[in-house]
Amino acid sequence: WSPVYLPALLGRGEALLVGDRVDEAIESFQAALVADPGLTSLRQRVAELRFVRLMDQVAQARAAGAAGLDAEARTAYERVIVASPESGFLYVELAEVERRLGDTDAALEQLGRAAELDSNVVAPWVLMFEIYVARGDLDRAERALRRAHAIEPGEDIARGLADLEARRRAASLPPEYR
Repeated sequence: WSPVYLPALLGRGEALLVGDRVDEAIESFQAALVADPGLTSLRQRVAELRFVRLMDQVAQARAAGAAGLDAEARTAYERVIVASPESGFLYVELAEVERRLGDTDAALEQLGRAAELDSNVVAPWVLMFEIYVARGDLDRAERALRRAHAIEPGEDIARGLADLEARRRAASLPPEYR
């Protein structure tokens, strides 16, 4: 019953792992680390358990999204982000779910966070471009695509910029010519 009795904390953690109660096992191992901070191998094991648990949660969120359960996927991604708020790819994946749910404002907010965290990743900028084009906001769409082009120039991005130019020209014509 002693909260600092190391053998009991370690044994409890192992038993919880066997029972697939990973979160509780991590708590028990954390308590063991408080009781004996010198257990470096246990510290590494806790980090590995957390990582595996996090990846399981990401897989569940992705599976929900793939199954068309976007509301469930949103909730799963939000839980994962609480556990790993510095992972930009999670915000991009959540933004895709938000977009499918029709909440493009929330999607853009998530993409902004992703771009802040991983400034050299193209994905948030390309998704922003797609949302802005769908909204008809060609100026913001161009800024997003130019940012993506600055990070990683490519044929798809060049085609997107050319398409934007064509849309602008078409929009400037009188309605009879469109």
